[in-house]
Amino acid sequence: MKAGVLTEDQALAGHSLAPDYVRWQTGRNRERLDLVLPHNLERAHPRDRPALHRVVREAFVVLEEAVAAGHVAGYGIATWAGLEEEVFTVGELLALAAGAGGCRHRLVAVQMPVSLVMTTPIAQALRGAFSDRCRVRDVSAQEIQ
Repeated sequence: MKAGVLTEDQALAGHSLAPDYVRWQTGRNRERLDLVLPHNLERAHPRDRPALHRVVREAFVVLEEAVAAGHVAGYGIATWAGLEEEVFTVGELLALAAGAGGCRHRLVAVQMPVSLVMTTPIAQALRGAFSDRCRVRDVSAQEIQ
């Protein structure tokens, strides 16, 4: 809040994907960052998929700007339960990244638990959901705007 990038509500929530906050966080480092991983996207709007898509896309736009400016080499997401609970899918994340940065977007990593109990992300990977940067399968254009 002192830096003026978070509202009081955002600070109290302990989590924010607000563009000004993401921009501030990536700009704090004086050296180029290899990878930026916003954590637990699923906390942004747990029961409102269109709102979640909107804030994730806005965060991805800021991260694409950071890549273009040479401050960040790439970005990804870190999630504990977002994929397993299907709050979002890899296909949706790829579509949101393509909406933010085109087919050459720099969404390059997904950090998640690897567990024999949490198999949804593994099943998505085996179906090829990680392979196509511009894949928008399972996601309509309306859903990601």
